[in-house]
Amino acid sequence: MRINNLKDFPIGFVGTCLGFATLSNVYNLLGYTWVRHCFTIIAGIVATIFLFKFILFFPKCREEYQNGLLASMYTTVTMSFMLFGSYLSTYNFILGKSIFLIATFIHIGMILFFSIYHIFINFKIDFLLPSYFVTYNGLLVSTVSGINLMPNILALSITYYGIIIYAIVLCFLIPRMIRKPIPLNFMQTKNILLAPCSLCFVSYLNFTTVESLKSYFNPVILLVLYICVLITFLYVLINIFNLFKSSFTPVFAGLTFPIAIATLASLRAGIFFSSIETYKFLGIIATNITGFKILIASTFMCFVFFNFIKMIFKID
Repeated sequence: MRINNLKDFPIGFVGTCLGFATLSNVYNLLGYTWVRHCFTIIAGIVATIFLFKFILFFPKCREEYQNGLLASMYTTVTMSFMLFGSYLSTYNFILGKSIFLIATFIHIGMILFFSIYHIFINFKIDFLLPSYFVTYNGLLVSTVSGINLMPNILALSITYYGIIIYAIVLCFLIPRMIRKPIPLNFMQTKNILLAPCSLCFVSYLNFTTVESLKSYFNPVILLVLYICVLITFLYVLINIFNLFKSSFTPVFAGLTFPIAIATLASLRAGIFFSSIETYKFLGIIATNITGFKILIASTFMCFVFFNFIKMIFKID
């Protein structure tokens, strides 16, 4: 890619590769390990490329950040590095953990900056979109991908923060969407609603994988979170054809990571609920829904990925 193309490198492509890397963890759990290696590395490389754009073309990034939709997606860079750092820690623990923790704390700083700039100073109701969840709940990628790489107090704080902020943003977002429907050119952001509830679900479920966090786990809370995932998935299915009414734009990146993390949530839910006699039937439902989500997620991912490739390299 030529240096003049780097200036216009779309942040949406970072989110798309993040989605692919997240979905590759599902394939990894199914036994397809090479897929995870490939797309996690790609996600790390693409996030690094965007980091160079930020350094070399800071005025362009500053201009983009004035747009609430684009600004909310900037944290996909830190989310990608969290995922990549967690992956790398298997091979080089110190380096991987360092990348993971640095990305986590930078993401926290970006939440504060986004809140000051786009909520307290320049709030616009038209840009109160589901994409805000990318910034606010994207922090939970840390507890999803590397809960064992952080102190317990940090893992607890991030998980409970995620659940609380999800509820708060939803309380403002739902009335806004009812009073003023999301316009056609931002329709793909509806799919992002799948991300926060799924991140909260997997983060909370991860308490069961850390011995010192098991005492904080309550299956009823997990059940409520999964019901939120199911309801949101149904909402996305109802709107699925509306997501493709407009021609391709970088906003289509909203179709990637959310459905990927929702697929991982369903896979983990199926395994967990099937192991408990009381919830065994729910486990069967979750397991079978996972099959549909893998199909939908893979379709969305390939469609968006290859359209971004055409856009970046100007392929007709």
